[in-house]
Amino acid sequence: MTNIRTVHKIIMAGLFFLVIQPCILRAEPRPLTFAAAADMAAAASIQLKTELARQTLKETAWELGLRSYFPSITLSASENDRVLETMVGSFEKMYSASVTQLLFDGGKLRSGRRLEKARISLEKNNLVNMLSEVSESAITAYRGVLQARMALEIKRAAFSVLENQRNILEEEVRLGLAIKNDLLESEILLAQAAVEIASMELDMAENEKRFAEIIGLEELPPLAETIDIHGDAQYPEIKKIQSEILSRNSDLITARLSLKQREEEAKFARLSWIPSIKGTGNFSVTGSRYPLTHYRWSFGLTVDFSMPWISSSTAGTYGQEGRVDETARLAQSLTLLPDPAAGLTAKNARLSLELERAVYDSSFSRMERTAVIVMRRLDFAAQKKNLALKARELASEKTRIAELKQSLGFITRLEFMQSGIDYAQAEIAAVNAAVEEAAAVREVERLAALLPGGLKELK
Repeated sequence: MTNIRTVHKIIMAGLFFLVIQPCILRAEPRPLTFAAAADMAAAASIQLKTELARQTLKETAWELGLRSYFPSITLSASENDRVLETMVGSFEKMYSASVTQLLFDGGKLRSGRRLEKARISLEKNNLVNMLSEVSESAITAYRGVLQARMALEIKRAAFSVLENQRNILEEEVRLGLAIKNDLLESEILLAQAAVEIASMELDMAENEKRFAEIIGLEELPPLAETIDIHGDAQYPEIKKIQSEILSRNSDLITARLSLKQREEEAKFARLSWIPSIKGTGNFSVTGSRYPLTHYRWSFGLTVDFSMPWISSSTAGTYGQEGRVDETARLAQSLTLLPDPAAGLTAKNARLSLELERAVYDSSFSRMERTAVIVMRRLDFAAQKKNLALKARELASEKTRIAELKQSLGFITRLEFMQSGIDYAQAEIAAVNAAVEEAAAVREVERLAALLPGGLKELK
């Protein structure tokens, strides 16, 4: 599972791409990869950086909580001056030191720290999930830009062909080899194609702007990634992917950490009735003038016993004042029914633990089914892409035949232009199918907590 240091490294890597790299490579920016885009999106997310800082503070505070195991030392100084009219005044000075040390609490302190650690781990995993969502938004936007650019390139190429055919048709009309109505129809086709291109250019500009905002840039650098239309990747078996997802999936990790937290809460609730024993020690020197010559010391034990129906505190001390005076004190307090409702805490913790176990078992079973579903969806997307490629080949062959028919006079040039439009649509459909397959691959990688391209490397 990704830890806070890893999240910090990812954000620092993104800051390098955002701040340092443009200064070094301002004349020739380095092409942007999927991984770099994900890092830059993480670095540009103010919310993510804020949550990272908060999480770091929480972990530091937990580490500093080790102080609870060590003695508590208090130093004090006081001076009490009394000036009286009828008798001699007093000028008492005192310096003292006291030490308090927890001797026994039945493991409550350790259990409390483990409970707090479980909560921090759960929050840390939520931070990692937030990082994953931010990175995934960048990758999705990246893929959307690639898709828009490829579709626009296909449309522009088709428009160029249509424009060339329109010019030929115009010459044929002038020579009396074609009717003017075909020329008007070709003008309509060109106008429709121009509108589609303008709309696609607007969509592409919006996609690029959105992507640039996600990664924290004003404009996009060159993109290193491409959409592989012809790639025929071999993916791991379903059982292998299922095993990876069940061991690495962030939602299951969150469920396990939540279950761990409930277990620690139940343990802590079971220990609440155990008494706590503290040792105390005091030493002080007093006097009316320096050097202070009168001293006293004492040590003792304090036993605190707290339950919902009864609580008590017993404190005993033994000490000495000066060289000969000895002191001993014993104090005890008893409270009946301090908090009866707290008696339900342990039972409530057990019920919460049982519920959390049931939730985890349900999540585990659901994720087993999800792993199979996403792999089948990936297989369907791959088959759909293959069918789209075959359809594109057929459209290409149809265009070639239409060109031959047009040259032989069996069809009009307008019909040939329409076949070119159909071929462009088939090309765009193949691109869209390839993007759907890439999205399905990324969905599997996301569930298995793999980096982009990690599914192909998984054997």
